[in-house]
Amino acid sequence: MSIGRNITILLYDKNIKQQDLAREAGVSPQMMSRIIKGDKVPSLPKLVAIAKALDVSLDDLVCKNCGE
Repeated sequence: MSIGRNITILLYDKNIKQQDLAREAGVSPQMMSRIIKGDKVPSLPKLVAIAKALDVSLDDLVCKNCGE
């Protein structure tokens, strides 16, 4: 599964708006949209910020359901 798809699932599960996640993670809404669409691969610090904003581990963000 892609990072963007994982973010989409987590946003839905946690009832968080994409714009709110972008603000909390310190990225622009446009950048968050590009990450979710798969057009942009975020840097490691941005991934960490997104994971913290979603209150999940980096592993859960990057590799949710890997190997299942």
